[in-house]
Amino acid sequence: MFSDKKINMENIAGAQVLTQVWAQAQSQAQSLVGSQVLTQVLTHVWAQVANQAQSQVAIQVWTHVWAQVVDQVEDQVWTQVANQARSQVADQVWTQVADQVVDQVEDQVWRAGYGAHDANWLGFYDFFLEKCGLDGANRLRGLLDLAKHCGWFWPFEGVVILTERPNKLERDSHNQLHCEDGPALSYPDGFSLWKWHGVTVSEDIILSPEKITIQRIEQETNSEVRRVMIERYGAEKYVIDSGATVVEELSPTHPIVGLRTARLLKKEIPGDEPIIYVDLLNSTAEGTWVNNLVDGVNKPLFKPDIVDGKPFHKRYMLRVDPNAYNGEASTSAHAAAASTWRDQLTGALTYPNWRDYAPATES
Repeated sequence: MFSDKKINMENIAGAQVLTQVWAQAQSQAQSLVGSQVLTQVLTHVWAQVANQAQSQVAIQVWTHVWAQVVDQVEDQVWTQVANQARSQVADQVWTQVADQVVDQVEDQVWRAGYGAHDANWLGFYDFFLEKCGLDGANRLRGLLDLAKHCGWFWPFEGVVILTERPNKLERDSHNQLHCEDGPALSYPDGFSLWKWHGVTVSEDIILSPEKITIQRIEQETNSEVRRVMIERYGAEKYVIDSGATVVEELSPTHPIVGLRTARLLKKEIPGDEPIIYVDLLNSTAEGTWVNNLVDGVNKPLFKPDIVDGKPFHKRYMLRVDPNAYNGEASTSAHAAAASTWRDQLTGALTYPNWRDYAPATES
């Protein structure tokens, strides 16, 4: 918890000192760079002028060389030295100034009382006070009451700053803020955070995923938010609706029934790994089992669904890890299909070599 607060404090401190840091860094960098550039340019120019033996053309040569060298050297040296100087000076100034501000803000955090966040250790003493009737921890009653009714607080002489406790807090199995139908964190004054497995998103992404469009997804520059939008839209639906590239389509006479007419679909995502699906044919025809009495014994009979005079086989799509089989799962529909067979507990590939996925019979 504290590390998160420290990160936030550093962000606040950065915003406060950014202008001051840049001004100091720029001033020092210009002074340093100016001296270095002048020395290098003059040395380079004088070496060329000295090579001209005829004094009567020295002035012309100087002028000619100066014009060429200054343009070339000044651009190169200025760019290199200025970047180095800015980096060195800015780092030094930032370290000095930012550390001072962070220390000041951090000092205020240590002065705070943690209210409800102290409940983890106060609960131990509360048990003996309230359940066992022991009064040895009576001096903690004030902190116990604060933990029950407020969040962080800052006690000063004559005044105390109190903060509200959240009235809603929901997390996922990994303890990240997450809620599928409302804010994951909210306070009585109306402040709230909308989170999807720890990623901060806008309210409508949570409440109205049906309004997310392909255009909006592809205009989103934050890769984490874009992943959430794709998940809320439906990754399979997104791949189809966005016009994914068909990397490979297998023959309708492929020896593996489930791979007949299989398609490998790939959707490139700027700044992120591609989304890849393999579109497969269910080797088992759709249908129903019906009662079938044979000599008084019920032996269920499978009745396939018939479409256009043929048994109907449903298609389905499976998400593919583009890195499986050293990346071959992103170029081969056969490899992609093999990569979907994994150990349920460890996630390890069932087939070390995707060519080993060649079932003799399918059902």
